[in-house]
Amino acid sequence: MAQGKRSIFTIGHSTHPLEIFVALLLKHKVSVVADVRSAPYSRYCPQFNKDDLERSFKEHGIKYVFMGR
Repeated sequence: MAQGKRSIFTIGHSTHPLEIFVALLLKHKVSVVADVRSAPYSRYCPQFNKDDLERSFKEHGIKYVFMGR
């Protein structure tokens, strides 16, 4: 991406395995993810719980920011 130019994307995690979700972010050169869920946990898809996202994103050089409560 050109310096000074930034884009904002929206994405839902669906039921993807975490590895596929991270691969999509990397493919589109996403460097920061802002989690806007009110509660950063999912019983249905536990791979998208805050702690797991933070750990995986950090391993791949993606910054994770929780914006909820």
